[in-house]
Amino acid sequence: MECHLLNNAHRRAVSPAPECLSAAAVRARRYLPRFQPSSIDLQVMPRRLRIAPHLTVPGMLGLILFAPPAVNGQQVDLAAQSAIVRELGRLVESQQRLIEEQGRRIDQLQQQLDETRALVSTLRTTSPAPAPAAPAETESQRKWPEIPPDVVAAGNFPGSFGIPGSETAVKVGGFVRANWVTTLDPLLVSDSFITSEIPVDVADAPVGGRVDVIAFPSRVNLDFRTPTGVGYMRAFVEADFAGSGNTLRLRHAYGQWRRLLFGQTWSTFSDPEAVPDGIDFEGLNAMVHFRQAQVRWTWAAADRVRVALAMENPDAEISGATAADQRPDVVSRIRWEPRRGGHLQAATLLRQIRGFQSNTPGDIVGATGWGVTTSGRLPSPLWRARDRVLFQVNRGRGIGHYIKDLNAVGDEDGVFDVTANAVRLLPASSGYVSYEHWWIDRLHSALTAGLVDVTTLDIQPGSALQRTYRYSGNVIWSPIPSLELVAELLHGIRINKDTHRESASQVQIGSTFRF
Repeated sequence: MECHLLNNAHRRAVSPAPECLSAAAVRARRYLPRFQPSSIDLQVMPRRLRIAPHLTVPGMLGLILFAPPAVNGQQVDLAAQSAIVRELGRLVESQQRLIEEQGRRIDQLQQQLDETRALVSTLRTTSPAPAPAAPAETESQRKWPEIPPDVVAAGNFPGSFGIPGSETAVKVGGFVRANWVTTLDPLLVSDSFITSEIPVDVADAPVGGRVDVIAFPSRVNLDFRTPTGVGYMRAFVEADFAGSGNTLRLRHAYGQWRRLLFGQTWSTFSDPEAVPDGIDFEGLNAMVHFRQAQVRWTWAAADRVRVALAMENPDAEISGATAADQRPDVVSRIRWEPRRGGHLQAATLLRQIRGFQSNTPGDIVGATGWGVTTSGRLPSPLWRARDRVLFQVNRGRGIGHYIKDLNAVGDEDGVFDVTANAVRLLPASSGYVSYEHWWIDRLHSALTAGLVDVTTLDIQPGSALQRTYRYSGNVIWSPIPSLELVAELLHGIRINKDTHRESASQVQIGSTFRF
């Protein structure tokens, strides 16, 4: 059997059968390193070296070195074979260098991978969990940013930015407001509408027909959120320019951690979200709507029910006596938010009214005051889907400090009875109802009526305030989301204990730009 054939026509080598290899070739294949044929490009090799792809490079070397001489008298070109051997040697060396370079590269990549894994492990054990995405800002948050939430949200919040070098995020907000106030009738104030300031039997009362343009209702606030390791802390500070000479006046300054609040903000006895839209700086005569320092705890009693308990600053106002506050006012509140929207709220108040005669210091005397309130903001089924009915009803003894009109007059919690050497509390009640109607998406109105009633005492003079009425209607247009243009008509009546009465009206036109 012939072990090697040469085709003169095509000048190419034919692969020998494995059994035709000499014993020396077999021994050579045993000791030479093995390489895969894929590492050699057969197309660029000399034609005489293009053998069957199932032979390895060592096999070819053994075939060339130890193959028997060609048959039929053909001699092997030893010089050509030597050149091929040298070519293959260079190829082997090149492949070896490539393998060594790839090994070094693999070692470098492995080292980088180990370093990356170690860094990831360190970050997982030392870095806090990423804060959840901030929820979209609600209409209530945009309109009443000062109202404390039940729980401080984690992470950034809409409109905030991080303070460099700190983990604290802050949001700057507020609005710029300008009012053109035209007072049509005698009124003791000219920049707002306070029905208890309507002069009744007052000599030299200011005349009507006055104009006042104001901007002091403008306000600015800062809202901070800071991680503490045990929850986020919120700090909120707000001021307007209603101080003497248009100086800054503190409105809100409180901190909140989880469900605990401490600082000055809306009283727990109040309901800011039930206050109708309007532009008058004073606001409704009958509402409980003022700020004072307090400590408050809020929790969820059920899915849509929240409860709050607070101890608030006691600021008793006694006619004929100097207050000597000793205990904080205690307020409890429950709030329900039905699925259809809006809310209903009820609250109770317990307070100590304590003082001594103003012009003759003596024994401190006092009495216990109390109050209840219910309020709400509910969707109206009568007209458009965005329409709302707002209301509040208040009743109690010694709660004049909490009712807007009585707080403006002052000393309406109680009266010092010189004869009995006692503080006699004033029973008071108030309430209002308002309907907000949306004509179109950016145009709405609010019609509101409010009443304040005080049960006067026999020891009070005939000029003591007994009742006030307040009526208002407005048109509010928002050409862009951040701007409101308002025109409002207000009318009020004051009635004294002796049944004397007076009325007054006012027109206010203004703009509010929120930022």
